[in-house]
Amino acid sequence: MYLTQKNHIRCNKKTYKILRILTRLSKNLYNFTLYTVKQYYFNNGKYLPYEQAYHLVKHNENYQLLPSQVAQQTMKIVDRNMGSFFHVLNERKKGNYNRHKEKAKLQSIYDKQGIKMGKKMAWLLRKRKNVINNFMNQAVNYIVKYCLSKRIGNIIIGELKEIKNGMNMGKINNQNFQYIPYGLFKQKLKSKCEYYGINYIEVDEAYTSQTCSVCGDINRNNRKHRGLYVCKKCGNVMNADVNGALNILKKVAGESVVRRILGSGLVNRPVRIRVVISTTKLLTKPRP
Repeated sequence: MYLTQKNHIRCNKKTYKILRILTRLSKNLYNFTLYTVKQYYFNNGKYLPYEQAYHLVKHNENYQLLPSQVAQQTMKIVDRNMGSFFHVLNERKKGNYNRHKEKAKLQSIYDKQGIKMGKKMAWLLRKRKNVINNFMNQAVNYIVKYCLSKRIGNIIIGELKEIKNGMNMGKINNQNFQYIPYGLFKQKLKSKCEYYGINYIEVDEAYTSQTCSVCGDINRNNRKHRGLYVCKKCGNVMNADVNGALNILKKVAGESVVRRILGSGLVNRPVRIRVVISTTKLLTKPRP
């Protein structure tokens, strides 16, 4: 688990003090430039490029206190980051943005040129890796924070073996589902649990989706569709994900614990949680 990274610089007190001042000025200039670009978008509905932002920012005291080349490079970093963001946002609005199609198109070009990898493909793969890693971190943080707030000391998760085999959720969903690195998710979750003292338990989830959590009957036809489980033997009707989760819990806590949960009426339908802020929300104009 990566918490933070520190770079130690050996220098005298005078140099250290100068570096502290320069880094603070650079940080302030970056934030001021970013604020200027966002406010321009809120007021005019379009992106503010570096050439125009320069005339609005150059009179800021942070810009004037920094060396001109350093200040300009700081502004160009904002321009590069926000330029990429707005490009992706515009493509998504047009319905043209699809990383899978873009990757296939690039690979076709590379095949004709007789090369395996290019700069654009490397950038695309790195971008995808960063997006997935960011989502995994936020999902794991949400789970662990929820457990800490509710004083939950155990997390039980299926081994998720061969979970990607035989999926039939449609062409697009199947394609997206195949790219989810469940091994990375489990690794991050386990590391986070160990850090906060939460017990992380993996169990074999074989037949848990087909088994009735009430009577124990195993029948693959009991699962009618994605969210409904109906037991033909005892008549139990339950959300399919809840039924599977109870069967996984039963392998660790035992039959009596599951029966107490079912008898208490504390089993609710699963709730979909949005852990990542959408791109449109990032550009929502703040309240005055």
